[in-house]
Amino acid sequence: MRQAKYSILYYFTSDEMSIVEIKRNIVSVTDKRDVNFWLLYDKKNDSLNPLSFVSMDKKDGKEYRTFEDSRLEFDGNMAKFNDGKKEFVLKAVSKKEELPLALKDSIDDYILLLSFR
Repeated sequence: MRQAKYSILYYFTSDEMSIVEIKRNIVSVTDKRDVNFWLLYDKKNDSLNPLSFVSMDKKDGKEYRTFEDSRLEFDGNMAKFNDGKKEFVLKAVSKKEELPLALKDSIDDYILLLSFR
């Protein structure tokens, strides 16, 4: 059986979008910037875009991720994503739950493109 190319660390979803943090299962890379990725999947447009990670914080049972143009606040049940224009509420999904096929295919394509960098 072939090993998966990545693991899901966090997965949040709503009617409009999904946000996932993935960790590439690659031994030869040690820089976390080349291993861990936050990705935003726009369901309406079937498009996947990386979020440019800046910093992380944890306070009072909530976690915070700051990206270049957006911010994510989450706990084990839900997340709030602010893209600078609007705030979106997303549901936390178990890492063990199967990803929707369109999202999985988009992540697989993204990982494939990374291998050519």
